[in-house]
Amino acid sequence: RPETNPPRRSCNPYKNPSSISHLEPLRPGDIIAFYKPPYGHGNSFGYAEAEILAVDPRAEEDGKDTPILTLDDYMIHLPSDHMVKRIRRRVRGGRKVENEMGKFRKIGAYVLKKEGDAEKALRKKMEEDAERGREIVERNKRILKEKLKEVGGPCDLIR
Repeated sequence: RPETNPPRRSCNPYKNPSSISHLEPLRPGDIIAFYKPPYGHGNSFGYAEAEILAVDPRAEEDGKDTPILTLDDYMIHLPSDHMVKRIRRRVRGGRKVENEMGKFRKIGAYVLKKEGDAEKALRKKMEEDAERGREIVERNKRILKEKLKEVGGPCDLIR
């Protein structure tokens, strides 16, 4: 007797790409690609990639000053209708794997759950950036002192 039931479709969005648009989440640790708002979609100068530090789907509704997606580039605030593509996703253990089936969608079209602490993540990122800046300044001061010693310049002007 022939099989009358159609074959079952997998619920796993990575095995069934047609269902991925409704199930693909954005989580802290994922890497997204987008075009910066001033440039518009498709302009190669505006293409950027960033890591998500925190997700707050109700940020715009509550009138908060924080964006829905807190990114590692804290100067960029993307509205909920901005088009993004998840290019690497975080898996258990913190590893990141390529997301071959990612495509550009509005942020609001992804599954968004409140994850991560935006303020704590931003504070940590700003501290890391400040420390990196201090290291760069110290390295450049050391190089400048060495060059001044070579030419017999006044090294005492640099602290």
